[in-house]
Amino acid sequence: MLLPAGLFKAPNVDELRRRGDVPGLIRALRHRDDFVRIMAARALGDLRDPRAIGPLSAALGRMPAIVQAAAVQALGDIRDPRAVTALAAAVRDPALSHLAVRALGALRDPRAAAPLCEALRR
Repeated sequence: MLLPAGLFKAPNVDELRRRGDVPGLIRALRHRDDFVRIMAARALGDLRDPRAIGPLSAALGRMPAIVQAAAVQALGDIRDPRAVTALAAAVRDPALSHLAVRALGALRDPRAAAPLCEALRR
């Protein structure tokens, strides 16, 4: 059985970013290729659209560490207080802690104080 051409073609993340296609970038965040996921997360962070907070938060804990790192950075770039909960959880992950601390600091949200203090104690 032949599959339709382009079925597994990677999305053009640069084009999606240029067009500001947040839904397309969110779909790219779920692509099977880690490089595409990383580039999509970075693009979502650059666009700073709050619609990306949920999908980026969902990527934490269920994607490879390198994709999670890109998601943490993107959440910090978006600078929306709704990301505090996801970033506070990322502070507890040794592989993501340093990035999550930086992202939480960028939010300047009072709820970030407790996770930041926890990170300092460790």
